Amino acid sequence: MLLTIAASVFAAAAHATTYMESLERASNGQTTVTKMWIDADRYRSESGTDGKQLTIFTKGVLYFVNTDENTYMVMSKEALAKHAKAYNDVMKTAQAPTPKPIRKVQDTGRWIVVGPSLPPCRIWHVFENNELKQELCNVPLKTVRTGAELLSTMRLYNALLGEFGESTPNLPWTDVETTMGFPLRMVVFADGKPHHTTVTFFFKTDSPFNEQRYMLPLFSHEREESKL
Repeated sequence: MLLTIAASVFAAAAHATTYMESLERASNGQTTVTKMWIDADRYRSESGTDGKQLTIFTKGVLYFVNTDENTYMVMSKEALAKHAKAYNDVMKTAQAPTPKPIRKVQDTGRWIVVGPSLPPCRIWHVFENNELKQELCNVPLKTVRTGAELLSTMRLYNALLGEFGESTPNLPWTDVETTMGFPLRMVVFADGKPHHTTVTFFFKTDSPFNEQRYMLPLFSHEREESKL
């Protein structure tokens, strides 16, 4: 039954897959459900109606799949660096350069439970120039049996994003090295008010590793603009 997390989540096991479902709610009331699978150095997410927004991260490369067109875009480290440079060049011409914000991650010491069958998580606050930007509720990786795989995957994912990640500071895994925890809830703030909230409502160890889960859809092809 959904929302039942076995004690096996906290026991040792090899090659287990972490599976979770989360709900993102924007300030305008719009909601999005996302399903995620994480194995050692591999990640897959499906969101939107019938999972039409598909993201696959495997072998150090990120793929954005359009399931309607059966096409995909390839985001390698080189491609992301190119996009980041283009973005930063546009921002430089659009506005005066601003210094990089001072980022601080603070442990509040508070623990809460965000779901009836979820493990307790610890609340962290993320500030930029002393302005609250995020509130994270992280489950310590050392308490999750797939914690090592989660950490390895998040490190690789963050390394791939590189400087592009600095342009999108609200990524949920940015502060994994600081908190050594996985976010079960993330609240993003804008102008001091919650802008959108993502809450995990299902979190468990699913099944043994399945390579096919991280393969591109059959007969899909790369988008032309992805090859530029």
